[in-house]
Amino acid sequence: MSLYFLLTLTASATSIKLTQWLVSAVEHKILASTVGLLNTILIADYDFDDYFWNH
Repeated sequence: MSLYFLLTLTASATSIKLTQWLVSAVEHKILASTVGLLNTILIADYDFDDYFWNH
């Protein structure tokens, strides 16, 4: 149990630090367009999977 907690804590801290680095290192206009594109792809993929598996 404590191993999972330590792994979760490490992953959370690393994710936060990587997000902070990404926001400070990448130009905001590029970051916003990339996040928007990824969001569109994920939504389209979710809708496709939902339709495919439920019909």
